[in-house]
Amino acid sequence: MRSLETVVKKADVVFLMTDACSHESMYRARRLSKRYQKPMQYLKRTGTKSLLERAQEMLHEK
Repeated sequence: MRSLETVVKKADVVFLMTDACSHESMYRARRLSKRYQKPMQYLKRTGTKSLLERAQEMLHEK
């Protein structure tokens, strides 16, 4: 299993599903996102649909 740091390093953007992780995981992901200058998006729902909708919104913002 890859570490969170490895995943964040390779990511274009970090999506954090707030109802699916602990506070400790959230803080760690936020620190790593800042360290590697990756944008971070928070999602309240954990479904695939909400993730895809947010990703699509980000594409249209550019």
